[in-house]
Amino acid sequence: KKIYKSVIRSNLQMTYNNVYKIIENDEVPAGYEEHVKTLKLMKELTLVLINKREREGAIDFDIPECKIELDENDKVINIGEREITIANRIIEQFMVLANEYIAEYFSEREIPFIYRIHENPDEDKIQKLKIFLNNINCRINLPEKVKSADMQKIIKEYKDKEEEKVVSTMLLRS
Repeated sequence: KKIYKSVIRSNLQMTYNNVYKIIENDEVPAGYEEHVKTLKLMKELTLVLINKREREGAIDFDIPECKIELDENDKVINIGEREITIANRIIEQFMVLANEYIAEYFSEREIPFIYRIHENPDEDKIQKLKIFLNNINCRINLPEKVKSADMQKIIKEYKDKEEEKVVSTMLLRS
């Protein structure tokens, strides 16, 4: 790991759709040929990073993002759901990794630095969450001191079920 004073010069503007085609469908759009091996390695590393973060207690809420479409006059013509694929996750995981290293670098050197933390959950919100989970007959009981691993169990319990989005939203709000 090293930090460099640098400037990024893009020679190719990749899209999430084209990266997805390469790493999931083995379709290689023109201009991407020399990047196939690197993109596939990036996918492998991303899956390793996701698994590592999960083992460390990170919560993946998997809540849909909005996609806003504008007309030629920049007026909203549609609001839909943005599909999040492994191509998006590659960028997300690499950015988190870079941010973690920078935070570690400054912390080790005791250099003042602005950063964001997530406070412990509010007790009232956790009580409301427990009531909600009870009302939907959730089989997992939250302990008095809730940890991210407890939230992970609930997310896994509702993965690919009808209630998944509302449960994820309630956990995030709590």
